[in-house]
Amino acid sequence: MPRRDQGLAVTAWTLIDNVPPDVRDEFRTRAMELGPMLANSGLAATAAFLAAKAGSEAEPAPLARAYRILADALSRHVLGDPQADRNRLVVELGQFDAAAYRRVGAGAREFAGWVRRAAEALVVDEPT
Repeated sequence: MPRRDQGLAVTAWTLIDNVPPDVRDEFRTRAMELGPMLANSGLAATAAFLAAKAGSEAEPAPLARAYRILADALSRHVLGDPQADRNRLVVELGQFDAAAYRRVGAGAREFAGWVRRAAEALVVDEPT
C-alpha cells in the first residue's frame, strides 16, 4: 500500500507537468509562496486570496492563469473531489467544524510542500 506522501508526490509532479509552458514561471513563484501563505494566513484566507487573484476564466494573463491552476489544484486536494474548483473551496471551508478545518488545513500545508518541491525540480528558474 503506497504511503500518503507517495500520492502527494505523484499529484504534485503531475500538476506541474500539466502547467502550460507560458505559465510555468508564474506558477513556480506562486507555488513557492503557497506554504508560507497557508502558515501565516490560514487556509480560508489563502483560498479566498487565490480565488480573487485567479479572476475569471476569460483572463488570459499568465499570472491569473497560474493562480487559477494553483487554486483549483488546492481545491481538488482539500475537498477530495476532482471536479472541485476555487469558488467551491471558499464556500465549503465556511461549513467545516473546527476539527475538520484543522485537519484539512494541515493537509493543505502538506500539499503545498510537495507542490513547491515539484515546482523547484521541474520548472527551471531562469536568471534575470
